[in-house]
Amino acid sequence: MNRGIANSLFFFLMMFSCDDVLEKDISKKEVFLKTPAPDYSTDQPDQLFWWDYLEGATAYEVLIVTPDMDNPTALLLDSVVTENKLRFTLSAGEFQWCVRGTNNGYKTAYTCRKLFIVN
Repeated sequence: MNRGIANSLFFFLMMFSCDDVLEKDISKKEVFLKTPAPDYSTDQPDQLFWWDYLEGATAYEVLIVTPDMDNPTALLLDSVVTENKLRFTLSAGEFQWCVRGTNNGYKTAYTCRKLFIVN
């Protein structure tokens, strides 16, 4: 291989980290939600949202809307976290919470659940 081409190839590869070149495709994977359970109803406004870690994900996008993603009237939370838990306080009402895994090159679809906070 010609020395100029080798140097150019080396320079090109050095511009990208191994994570950029070898990022894991997670787009067909699913984030498994733990708590709150599906259609959970409670009088406790302080909630711990918890999901399984997803192999290949470096962060998670978390949304909480009211009443649901099909007919949202308010976006209460739109956050990116690196842990698999998030504590958030809600007032009384009907909500949907959604999580998706992300990395530098890919995102999963959102996984969502309904939640009801009663007086």
